[in-house]
Amino acid sequence: MLCWSRVLLLLYVLLLAAATEDSEEQQKENEGFASMKYGKGRGQPGNVTVEAVSSTALNVSWDPPHEEPLYYEVTDVTDGSYNDTNNTFLIIGGLQPCTKYNYIVTSVYYNASYEGPIASGKTLASVPPPPLNCDFDYIKTNSMFLNWSAPDTACYISNYNISWSWSSLWEDEHGSDETLSTVTNTSLRGLPPYANVTVNIAAATDAGFGPPLTCWNVTQQDKPGPPVNVTATTADLAVSVTWEKPEKTNGIITNYVISVSEQDTTVDGETTNVTIPDLQKCKLYNITVMAATVAGCGEATDPLPVFFNDSVLPSDVKCNLSGSNVMVTWQQLLPQCPPSSYNISWSGTSLWSDDTDTNSSSMDWTNEDPLSYELPHSLPYTNYSVCVSVDGYTSDTGCCQRVTPQAKPGPPVNVTATTADHAVSVTWEKPEKTNGIITNYIISVSEEDTTVDGETTTVNIPDLEKCKLYNITVMAATVAGWGEATDPLPVFFNDTDLPSSVKCDLSGSNVMVTWQQLHPQCPPSSYNISWSGTSLWSDDTDTNSSSMDWMNEDPLRYELPHSLPYTKYSVCVSVDGYTSDTGCCQRVTPQATPGPPELLNLHNDKTSLIVKWTEPEEKNGIIDEYRITWTDSKGTSNSTTIPKESCCSHTINNLTPCENYTVSVSAHTVDWGEESPTKKTFIPNFVTDSGLKCDGSNSREAHISWSLAVHDCLVDEYFLNWTTTVQWNGHHNSNSATIKGGGAPRLVLRGLEPDTEFDVCLTVDEAGSNMACCTSTTRPDKPSQPKNLKMENKTQTTVTLSWSLPDQLNGILEGWQLTWSPNTEDEGIVLAISKRAYTVTNLKPSTNYTFDLMAGNGAGYGDAAEIIVTTKPPDNNNTAIIIGASVGGVLLVVILVASSVYVYRNKSRKTSSSSKTDTSVGHNFNGQERRSFEMFEGHPRDYNYNGRKQAPEMYEGHPRVQIHNGRKQAPEMYEGHPRVQIHNGRKQAPEMYGRYIEQRRGQM
Repeated sequence: MLCWSRVLLLLYVLLLAAATEDSEEQQKENEGFASMKYGKGRGQPGNVTVEAVSSTALNVSWDPPHEEPLYYEVTDVTDGSYNDTNNTFLIIGGLQPCTKYNYIVTSVYYNASYEGPIASGKTLASVPPPPLNCDFDYIKTNSMFLNWSAPDTACYISNYNISWSWSSLWEDEHGSDETLSTVTNTSLRGLPPYANVTVNIAAATDAGFGPPLTCWNVTQQDKPGPPVNVTATTADLAVSVTWEKPEKTNGIITNYVISVSEQDTTVDGETTNVTIPDLQKCKLYNITVMAATVAGCGEATDPLPVFFNDSVLPSDVKCNLSGSNVMVTWQQLLPQCPPSSYNISWSGTSLWSDDTDTNSSSMDWTNEDPLSYELPHSLPYTNYSVCVSVDGYTSDTGCCQRVTPQAKPGPPVNVTATTADHAVSVTWEKPEKTNGIITNYIISVSEEDTTVDGETTTVNIPDLEKCKLYNITVMAATVAGWGEATDPLPVFFNDTDLPSSVKCDLSGSNVMVTWQQLHPQCPPSSYNISWSGTSLWSDDTDTNSSSMDWMNEDPLRYELPHSLPYTKYSVCVSVDGYTSDTGCCQRVTPQATPGPPELLNLHNDKTSLIVKWTEPEEKNGIIDEYRITWTDSKGTSNSTTIPKESCCSHTINNLTPCENYTVSVSAHTVDWGEESPTKKTFIPNFVTDSGLKCDGSNSREAHISWSLAVHDCLVDEYFLNWTTTVQWNGHHNSNSATIKGGGAPRLVLRGLEPDTEFDVCLTVDEAGSNMACCTSTTRPDKPSQPKNLKMENKTQTTVTLSWSLPDQLNGILEGWQLTWSPNTEDEGIVLAISKRAYTVTNLKPSTNYTFDLMAGNGAGYGDAAEIIVTTKPPDNNNTAIIIGASVGGVLLVVILVASSVYVYRNKSRKTSSSSKTDTSVGHNFNGQERRSFEMFEGHPRDYNYNGRKQAPEMYEGHPRVQIHNGRKQAPEMYEGHPRVQIHNGRKQAPEMYGRYIEQRRGQM
């Protein structure tokens, strides 16, 4: 017993010495760790911003704290997902367009973390997906009504492009059209009946139009048009009727109805001929044909008469001449049924031109034999074919042919006379009406005639006298004789060139030509003045001529009447009867004031008015500027001048709303021209941008108020469009409404979710112009209780709980609060938003615990979910065995620990200097070098695993960081000392972290 006492005393002394030394080192370690923990350079990231990169990516950037952390953790507040980075920015992809995201950036150090504030950003717009569905209504023969659903996107849809094409199902016809719409329906008009209509609907956001949704339908069939090419062939008191389908079937032909007087026969739509038997003699039948579709019977054909007789009428048809006209004769027969009349038809083809003579007539029946009919005004030298039939009996006709005799021709055309050396050369062309074969021409020069054959069209007449007027005419002849002569063409010979010194001047705005009077041997009877003007501001021309009696004055002058302004004129003067010599001059007329421009439609944009016009038809020169004049209802006028380069549009600004204006435009060349006809316009009232207010201070209502540009000018109605996006679940919706004017300028949007961003646009114009918009977010509300709170595992001292999100977050989730009772340590714990499970430790065995879990957002914590769990009881083994084993084990452990501590302390004193200067390069698990300090007396700082810095799973058997539910979590215990613990929802460094901290400080 004494021996054991001595041994125990020796062990006690050794342990007391080791404990004293450990206590001193522990105190130093605590002091050093505290200085690291509360160092001045550590802190949360600063100036965290979230900016849109694209429609699916955001760039989160921040300023680093003074002391650079191990890494940064960027957490999505909504779903709890996170990313680590060593940079001061992170581009996050795979996001939804037009969606607001909230992020928290945390600085993570070796033993502490600092969480920054929530920062928000919204992705850019993308082209939308196709609309969800479409359907047709009110389908008619020429129109249909189209509805569709908005595409599934959070982006604002500005408008829709609806394009359609149609293809007729009964003919080879196609067409297309398109329109724009801000609503989800439209009417398609101008379609043909029974046509396949294919519609493409594409939605547009600020990023442009997206892919279309395609749908189709078929218009209703319509009644068809009349069949065509109807013929009737008679035989043996039966008629065979044939036809072709209508040009406009307007659908599928189901059947045809053939009416023979009062008898109808119906056949299917594929049949195009039918025979009607058992008809009566001496009776007139009128045959019509109708086509039918499912829409009903269409229009009937014109009646086709059929008459049955037992004799072929008429007979012995002959063509003779009555003067120059054709006369047809035929024999009169006496059939059983005397005809009511005869039909005479003829067709004549001219043998000397492209003329034709096709016509028909009728003649009442008479009991004469033979009968005759004279064709009125038969063309000369024309081959006629004449046919005669009995009215109502068109299947049999008698025909004959005859050529009419030639007639005297008309006058030759395009006669010209060219003089030279007292000779004249005369040319001409054959008459327009030759009326036969031209045999000769006679050219008469005053009293002298020259005859040439019918192929010649030019002749030269020599040896004419000076100072004598010759009149030239030309006649043509056929076998019927000489035709009409041309009008006399005067020719005068003089030995002096007349006139001379021709000059062009101006008389006001008209051109005046002057020339010198000479005195030749033969004074002229008159002067010919001809002119041609080409406008320098348009395609207009002025070409004309006149004559002036000879006068013995010097100089002579002539003023061109109504000369065009700013036009280049060329004027020539010659002596009447002596056209070979002329004197000419040129002159440009001055510019004049222009005519009125054409004022087009006016378009207003709030207090601005867009004025458009076209140039005057009569510019009368070069326009250098325009003047716009506007007058209000009080008679106050204003104007502005616009340079020609700005033609033909201008915006008038700063107009008064609720005011009528009269606008006109005029153009300027040398002076201001006539003003355009005025147009009146009204500047409507509008909602001002600054006056539209969005108030989201209520959690489930949006309060909208506005003011008009002119408060005492009421509007009839307002057009409201708004979109809502719930921040905590991403639900998006779009709505519109019409509000009657005259009431208070405010409204309330009810039934919203808490923490909902709403965008409101208001206008007084249904077209969407003059629109004002505002944005706000409803106040968040406390969330509902978490769902599915349950116990996953329990031991004697721990309980592991799991849960899921509440049904109604009512705001951005900011954390969880977990409390339990009885609780001897504190009132509970605050957990991070990403947590969905937690293990409560240090509990007592066989104890009933009540756990309460609440979700929190900007409005506070909501209702708690509660669960009661009883920890497991202690093991019931033999107490004596437990005590004996415990004593033996304690003694063995005491001996081993005391020996180890003593040996270790002696050794550490010898090697302390070398361990403090160790700067060995660290290695990853595969032995590869790392740039950071990896090893510290055999203790890894961190490791490289698969190219990414990861916490090792074991640290001399002690975990640095463990993975829990797919997320890095601090372990709960570190040989009894937590490395990182969760306290009030934040990761905190423990006060003690073993000998490693002291060694770490020694290396630094």
